[in-house]
Amino acid sequence: MKALFVTTETNEVPKYAQSFESVNGNEADRFVFTHRRKQAQTQEMLDNDVILAAKESMPQVIVYLGACAGYIPSPEVFAKLKSEIAPTVLMCSDAGDANNSPWGALLKVYDQADSFNVVVAIDGRKDWEFSDRHITELTPIDYKLFRNPPTPHKDREMKFGFAGNIGSHRVTRFGKHHPTPRRFWLEHMANNCGLLCRNRSDTYASDADETYKQCVDFLCDSRITPNFCETGSHEMTHVKGRVIEVGLAGGCLLEQKGSPTCNWFESGVDYLEWEFIQDVEQILERLDDPEESQQFGTRLREKVLANHTPEKFWSRVMARL
Repeated sequence: MKALFVTTETNEVPKYAQSFESVNGNEADRFVFTHRRKQAQTQEMLDNDVILAAKESMPQVIVYLGACAGYIPSPEVFAKLKSEIAPTVLMCSDAGDANNSPWGALLKVYDQADSFNVVVAIDGRKDWEFSDRHITELTPIDYKLFRNPPTPHKDREMKFGFAGNIGSHRVTRFGKHHPTPRRFWLEHMANNCGLLCRNRSDTYASDADETYKQCVDFLCDSRITPNFCETGSHEMTHVKGRVIEVGLAGGCLLEQKGSPTCNWFESGVDYLEWEFIQDVEQILERLDDPEESQQFGTRLREKVLANHTPEKFWSRVMARL
């Protein structure tokens, strides 16, 4: 099957087309647009570029990974693609965010415009507004990027490591700098728990795949990895793609308490929960023996491979189409 992926330039999106291509018989073209900077192009020009890319690709399905604001294609252009070229799929990583969030409002616009055949909430929240008519999944990631078999925990270089987007500092209207919740916790764990971090490239640049593979290797060398489950609005929680990544790496996942990860995996069996920094300190002390962390990594990996491979993900999406 051939797909056209219409995506922003952010570093999170290349892995989705890669997951599609990892399935035997699939191929993908890509149309990447920049949504975070001001351009001379008009909305009509961007829409026309998307249509032109679709006509040149002639895919069997069109997959969109966009943003909730900025310079993005119109809802009407996807309705046009849907009726004239191929079925359309929206993959949304914040579908379960608060209804009054930017994504919540945009999903309503897409629904009114009949833009997409299927909306796939890849954030693991099963209670989002349109869940009764669409589907909820977890992030699809090509497991072939990860070591098979995983490195035994006794041979891993790091006890406690994090790889991914570290986050930034927000500037208030009074000029003060405040870290995002993820960055706050990462800095706190680095200072108090010896956490080692590997940051991602922040753009869809030519080295995006390379830097992602470096993060994968970092996770494969880490025994224990923390996760932070807040959505983009910081008002809700969801299942980050890192849950799947840590599972594929065979690592022991420390997930924030209150995450819907518990609806997909079993807390205390497949992963461990933390709420305060003291919880993390106690878990690290408890898992000082690599054999202890190994058990959690093995169980999580088995369940990820059993239920959340790209083959299973894309087969469920295509079946819904």
